[in-house]
Amino acid sequence: MFDIKNHHAYFDVLSPYPGARVVADLLSPLSGSQNFDLESELRELAQDRDDRLRQHFKHVPPYLRDLLWRSSYSYVPTPGTYTQLVRRLLAEHHVLFLTLNYDSLLEQALASFDPKFDFSNIESYVREDRQAKVVKLHGSINWFKLIGGSDQSWEDLVRSQDVFQKTPDGNIYIYDTPGPLMSVLITGNRPYPILTAPLAGKGMADMVCPSTHIQAARDFLKDCRKFLMIGTSGLDRDLLGLLDECLQPWVHPTIQLVGGPDGEEALQRFERGVKAFRRRRITPPGFLLTNKFRQYVDSGELERFAAFGVAQTGSPKLAPRQL
Repeated sequence: MFDIKNHHAYFDVLSPYPGARVVADLLSPLSGSQNFDLESELRELAQDRDDRLRQHFKHVPPYLRDLLWRSSYSYVPTPGTYTQLVRRLLAEHHVLFLTLNYDSLLEQALASFDPKFDFSNIESYVREDRQAKVVKLHGSINWFKLIGGSDQSWEDLVRSQDVFQKTPDGNIYIYDTPGPLMSVLITGNRPYPILTAPLAGKGMADMVCPSTHIQAARDFLKDCRKFLMIGTSGLDRDLLGLLDECLQPWVHPTIQLVGGPDGEEALQRFERGVKAFRRRRITPPGFLLTNKFRQYVDSGELERFAAFGVAQTGSPKLAPRQL
């Protein structure tokens, strides 16, 4: 994201944001280190005593949003792997997609698979009559708050913003735009993205999604016994806290975790953070797969997991984690 020297395509997205350019200059020399931790470095900048650094950090979420919008719509022709995931899961289950991703690939796949999955307003993500609800704990590339009129510059308006203040549910606007944001107007006002910057130590207070979405997740999770976790590290305390709060410690959830070589460590973090996961059931042929997302979907394991337990319980509730 900030290693511009080795990723020249990023520069066009970065260049409109002077604060993000400063952050890139500071972090790029560090990014090659084996011990480089982007989230910790960003947390330090966001909370630095020097107000100039804190102001520069405010340009990071807009840069990140623009970069991910481009990856969602320009670099990926279709959300094909997500479409396969949606098809398999919705064949057998009511699903809560509880995702930490900012991109809109999942929403694109759902809307393509079934036009009834509409995401035109914030309430539509968790409508009661939906077979699949989508809760984006860390926000989305097309969620915005309005920070002031067009008679003021975007940079001046951002300078006065508290980027960590939660936006009221009724003030979240959904708008698809490639950016850059300083040239965008929504109902005549300048926007700022609603997404949680990748900061170390995110807790429940850092969740930016609407309170109605959090409640929808709570209502679903209290009866959920089947969990597919894809590409998650187990480091997000907000996710662990929500799961631990909603799942009774005596339940025996069925889990499949799909990840890279750190999957075993991720599972251990989930077991430490979520008491119910310490009593997990292992799904045949194994609960821990080192496949990447696409390899997992293509392997047939997803189909086996989706069918697991359905004959005995009918259409169970299933909650995929980060994708």
